[in-house]
Amino acid sequence: MIELILIETVGIGQFGLKWIAKEFKSLNLINFPNREEELDNILQDFSELPLIKMDLTGFINVTDSGVMHFAGAKSLTFLFLSGTKLTGVKMFALKNLENLVELYLDRTSITDAGIVYLAGINASLSTICKSTFANRKLKYLDVGYTRVTDKGVKELRVILQFL
Repeated sequence: MIELILIETVGIGQFGLKWIAKEFKSLNLINFPNREEELDNILQDFSELPLIKMDLTGFINVTDSGVMHFAGAKSLTFLFLSGTKLTGVKMFALKNLENLVELYLDRTSITDAGIVYLAGINASLSTICKSTFANRKLKYLDVGYTRVTDKGVKELRVILQFL
């Protein structure tokens, strides 16, 4: 099995998810069942799979600790973190995702406080453009519902040279 859709499936918790990660070693895509489930520890098990797409949109209990587990997920092409509790503190975990084409960070709590690699929202765009993301053909970047300003948007011009 390469795709498993569990959206709104009642009754699958952490035990079942850990079992799935252990048994289905060829999964490219999984949609988790419950947006309120604590997934930070579960994500470690799934980061070892050849996942291409990880959609955590609206998973309100996914935090920076959970995102750390993606550091070794080299096959990830699409990463949706919209509406999570991501603050940016551990964004460095994503720096080696060489195949990443789409990254969605809208409706997160990314702020200046505690951000190691992203000095602020506008500086974040500058940092993204100067980082290893820029030359990896990143085609989609969603920073909607953040505090990006005109100055920040201008930083995106660096990405244009790689398209």
